[in-house]
Amino acid sequence: MKDGKVDLVVGEQCALVWYAKKTGMQDQLRILPKPLYEEGQYMSFTDLDKNAQLIADFQQALAEFKKTEAYAAILKKWETGDYELPVIETPN
Repeated sequence: MKDGKVDLVVGEQCALVWYAKKTGMQDQLRILPKPLYEEGQYMSFTDLDKNAQLIADFQQALAEFKKTEAYAAILKKWETGDYELPVIETPN
């Protein structure tokens, strides 16, 4: 991108914004108005019957962690922050 040899990059928005900020190219970054695809993030456990308590404990710990300042700091670090991402104009 910096050398003008790349016209398009496909990737996860958070990572692309982070890289653009890190390299000083945030003014060159444009976002499609609609994602090409969306995918959730998942965690898997084997043998649900044997691990029911582990799953419940994990879900409870995660819910509690999401209420902490440490979690908020992680989100702030990896979010796009207050940077407004320009959206590519597309014809209707």
